[in-house]
Amino acid sequence: MLKSKIEDFKFEHIIPLRWSDFDFYGHVNNATYVTYLELARTQYFRDVCEWDFKNIGSVVAKLELDYLLPIEPRHKPTVMVRTSLVGNTSMTMESIIVQKENGIVKTVFAQARNVIVCVDLEKMRPMAIPEGLKKQIVEVDQPIIKAVKTDSKSE
Repeated sequence: MLKSKIEDFKFEHIIPLRWSDFDFYGHVNNATYVTYLELARTQYFRDVCEWDFKNIGSVVAKLELDYLLPIEPRHKPTVMVRTSLVGNTSMTMESIIVQKENGIVKTVFAQARNVIVCVDLEKMRPMAIPEGLKKQIVEVDQPIIKAVKTDSKSE
């Protein structure tokens, strides 16, 4: 699913495991993986993009998630995030949930790809990604920049 290599991921967010994350089988519930992705994506927006949450909305338009291995209480998961494609109103983000040892990825628990659309909060319609955000993303992740369409339809 992912087009990026592990070394392409520059942003990391450590996930503290909570008792409520675990299910009857003793591993992290599958729905909780999505929460981990959301936590890391939000922190990415804060740290990398300096996202203005009060004026620029975002919605998940698409989410693909491959579960590879269960996360157990002994694990210390880290979510690695990057933007791989930037369009006019949307961006494609890739994430991997991993276990690292001495800074090296030893285990990949899951990989995900999602499309995020910027939203005008007053109109609740797609809006162009502000150039400042694009610039910050490009500086960190060097994503592919999709040509801007001339019509008003979203991507």
